Amino acid sequence: MRHQRPPVSAALLLGMALAPLPMAAAEPLFKIAASAITSRHPGIFGRVPGDLSILIDPLELPWRFVLHPGRTPPSLALVGRDTLSRADATIRARLAVLIDLLEGRVDGDAVFFSRDLMIEGNTEAVVALRNAIDGAEIRVVEDTLAALGPLAGIASRACHRVVSLVEAGAARAERILETVDAPRSIGA
Repeated sequence: MRHQRPPVSAALLLGMALAPLPMAAAEPLFKIAASAITSRHPGIFGRVPGDLSILIDPLELPWRFVLHPGRTPPSLALVGRDTLSRADATIRARLAVLIDLLEGRVDGDAVFFSRDLMIEGNTEAVVALRNAIDGAEIRVVEDTLAALGPLAGIASRACHRVVSLVEAGAARAERILETVDAPRSIGA
């Protein structure tokens, strides 16, 4: 029986590309994104009780996030993988799944029961967060670009170019791995 290899994804390549960067270099972009989302959707965290901390772990990225949705204003901090972060709850999934959940493109129960999403700790906090973002019509890229004002057009073109390059790289890497994984014919 052959070992099933997970596919190469654009998020995996992005994570590999980001890994050598110091966290401080990436932090401003994530702060802009978090600020943009909370300012464009100010009521989304109002239903999350107390000062809970939720660790969000995108599996392919070299960093994780600690969300404090009940603070005023809500905060999102970038933390290293080696940082022991105490959190009331942990949400762990591939980056694409996390973004799809945030943007309302997938059902949280479906990805949880398919094991594409793992939850640990205070499930009530995670359910409250899910209920808070349901129907909020969050669009991560569009919300973040809108916060850049007159630079949004240039940033949008750059973002689309980077996404295109990373996706093309992932497709090439997948083809290479398929060739390596292909069964060899005897006597070839």
